[in-house]
Amino acid sequence: MDLAVSDSDVLIHLSKINQLELLQNQFSKIYISNIIYNETVVQGITLQKKDAFILKEFIQTGLIK
Repeated sequence: MDLAVSDSDVLIHLSKINQLELLQNQFSKIYISNIIYNETVVQGITLQKKDAFILKEFIQTGLIK
C-alpha cells in the first residue's frame, strides 16, 4: 500500500492535462491539506478554472483525502 502527500503544483498540472489517473496507478491513497484543497479546488472553482472542477470530481472518488 503506497501512500503519498501532494502539493498543489502536481494536482493542478495533472488536472490540466487530464492525467490524474497516473496518481491512481501509483498510489493507494493521496493526502492533501485543507490549504491545498482550498488553493486547488475552492479558489479554482471561484475563478472558473476547468482543472479545479476536474480535480474536485477526482477527489470525490475517495483516492485523495
